[in-house]
Amino acid sequence: MGCTVCNNLQPDEEMPYRSTSLEALQSSFKDGCPQCTFILDASTHLKLFSPSTSTSTSNSNGENPNSIFISLQPSSTDFTIMWTTADKETKYIQIYTPLGHPPAWPGISQGLQLSPSPDSDEAFAFVKAQLQECDDNHPTCKIVGPKPPTRLIDVNFSSESIRLVETAFLPPATKSEVPYIALSYCWGTSKTVTTVSSNYRAHKEQGFLISSLPQTLQDAIAVTRRLNQRYLWIDALCIIQDDLSDWEVESAQMATVYRNAYLTIAAGTAASSDEGFLQGRKHAAGEPGNQVYQALWPLTHEEGEEGGEMNVKTATKLAARILPYFIHAPIHPSSMSQNPLPLDTRGWTLQERALSTRLLRFSTHELSWSCLSVPWECECGHKEYPSPSILSLRSLSAISSWTSTTEPDPADPYRDKQTQVMHLWQSWDAIVTEYNSRKLTQYLDKLPAVSGMAKVFEELTGSSDGEYIAPSWSWASLGRRVSIKMHNEMLYPDARRFVPRAEVVDVEAVTVGKNPLGRVRDGWVSMKGLLKKGVLVVKEEKPELPVETRYSVVFEGLKSVEVRVCPDTLLEEFEVVDKDGSKKRAVRRAREGTKEGEKVSGSEVYLFLLGNFMTINPRKVQSISLDFLVLGLSPRKGKTGVYERMGYGYTEPLFTVQIEDYVDLVDQELVTIV
Repeated sequence: MGCTVCNNLQPDEEMPYRSTSLEALQSSFKDGCPQCTFILDASTHLKLFSPSTSTSTSNSNGENPNSIFISLQPSSTDFTIMWTTADKETKYIQIYTPLGHPPAWPGISQGLQLSPSPDSDEAFAFVKAQLQECDDNHPTCKIVGPKPPTRLIDVNFSSESIRLVETAFLPPATKSEVPYIALSYCWGTSKTVTTVSSNYRAHKEQGFLISSLPQTLQDAIAVTRRLNQRYLWIDALCIIQDDLSDWEVESAQMATVYRNAYLTIAAGTAASSDEGFLQGRKHAAGEPGNQVYQALWPLTHEEGEEGGEMNVKTATKLAARILPYFIHAPIHPSSMSQNPLPLDTRGWTLQERALSTRLLRFSTHELSWSCLSVPWECECGHKEYPSPSILSLRSLSAISSWTSTTEPDPADPYRDKQTQVMHLWQSWDAIVTEYNSRKLTQYLDKLPAVSGMAKVFEELTGSSDGEYIAPSWSWASLGRRVSIKMHNEMLYPDARRFVPRAEVVDVEAVTVGKNPLGRVRDGWVSMKGLLKKGVLVVKEEKPELPVETRYSVVFEGLKSVEVRVCPDTLLEEFEVVDKDGSKKRAVRRAREGTKEGEKVSGSEVYLFLLGNFMTINPRKVQSISLDFLVLGLSPRKGKTGVYERMGYGYTEPLFTVQIEDYVDLVDQELVTIV
């Protein structure tokens, strides 16, 4: 029977995560569990607690000060312990067999020694090994005859300079197969060398000195050369930055540029182009002697020699080391976003990471690798868990083949086209949520910076042009993190059902420039359904309440019923021109920098019914709630008689019964939302 505390560090499908304590580990140690003994010895060496700590030690609240969480995921060969010390500091400990030694038991990960710096021979040995493995054994990752970008940088022009080349003029034999490396990085606020109309010809003919470039670009050139590649793509140099037409055409090709690159370099640690990413010692290499613990571990008789006392022939090594907190958090993947690298805070870099066929990431602690066949792997051998949206996008190649199949797979009834398209839209919702939490230097880049991913989704879902626009009902109209409510019948097929009670009649967007998925100047949706006038009520006396409990709408003539409201932003009053030309007070999204006014409560708003959300509880009792768009008259010039979204609303089941007769669909009308 396995140890009830650590399961002898074997994968456990029923209990993949185990919460325990220092007291339990010490008790198991006394009972003779070798794995618990190793965990205690390693934790002492790594100074997670003092060996003199009493098993009965507790804080003033009667709680054990050392919280321990063990990950035993069946899908992983990594055994990770999350140890929260008495000082409330959380450490992640990886247990592994050092590379070059027989595995301590079948399936345990073999850990590499971390390279001392990002430009060391050990670091590039890791990179070259990953590239070789991918070239030889990953057919999904092979890029056959890709169309190269319009321009590339020839890093072999001379030892001290590089040159911009137009791929259309490369020799035919070269043009058909042009492997290149792409750079994903933060521009930052520092001035950087760019290609503009005035120096475009010189960059092609005379080239330019590497020393004139900011450090991040110099480092990218150094990596390209060390990997024996000739061509490099950097947006600042390969796009004519002061030519709006060229910028729009090239930015629309971002998905292709990163998908077709032989490798994408992600300069994760550099907040600006002049910082670089190859300098300095990596923190995870640790101080000698106190970051890694090793001990002899007996092999089974099948792996070692029969009988006898433990010796070097019948033993291997088992090791433990502290891993970087914000990179290695398989127990709680959301913690990856708690301490993001500079690269992970920028809007443009999301699609660069998501769309790359192969990605080499330079982080504070170590190098990591991902490709279409390997979700994420790093120097230490630990399997990293990227965010759900990234994981979904990195699997688009596989999803593409599913969505092209019209007949369901008999072995998998959920693997039909309609179901997979729904999964894609759920992935898009997750991507939008993450993207809107990132920053853009130019707010006008809101849509261009995500157009590459939009193009991929457009291809896979068969969406028509103009699906991703930015009127008030679009996620892109908000400059903050968004949360998308989706009625997922697949997850609860017997318990939940959404009945639509509105119809989309027309959708339109007017784009600016040549990128059909880029900037827009106008957009609207016309919907047919029930529109009811109501009064906005704000509980000003309780600002500490969640927004959905502070805001509500009551109907004229039915004030006993409340529709709870989740506003998209703070709201403010303004003067608007109605359909008949008269001026009236209305409510709109508050402009940036303004505060919510007291007069908002009591203002006139409109509720547009989207549909019924039906739920059946375990006792088979059915309840119905209604979902609404909360609208206000549009304040935009030239847009009289149309509406803008301010949020969404819903009824509690108790109120739904009272409201059903009031929302009879006989009085449907055509509503335009801009």
